[in-house]
Amino acid sequence: MKELELRRLIPLAAVASLVTVGCGSASPQKIAKERCQLYEECSKADFDDEFDSMSECVDYYEGYIEEYHEYVSEEYGEACADAFLDLIACTVKELTCEYDYDDAYEKCEDEYDAYYDECDY
Repeated sequence: MKELELRRLIPLAAVASLVTVGCGSASPQKIAKERCQLYEECSKADFDDEFDSMSECVDYYEGYIEEYHEYVSEEYGEACADAFLDLIACTVKELTCEYDYDDAYEKCEDEYDAYYDECDY
């Protein structure tokens, strides 16, 4: 079971490590759905091993994103938390099956900059 949980966290951790700034209309549910669609498209066998359905995947990632958003909001403020959502949303939107995070960072430069402007870590 621990291996399964770790495998679920690795893709989101990679995204979250890139992420943290603003689109404005980003919602945890929308981000989770796009993340899960990419995961299913790129790694169908792994997706099927970890989740019984798209809905289960979306619920899992949505909860994880909401929890982190709440933490960031409490620790660093709502503007930082919103920038986090925007950065994640952009990154997930820009990722392809190659998971080229450098390319995604480049395409999400405005969100990346906004995240660091809003968040005082």
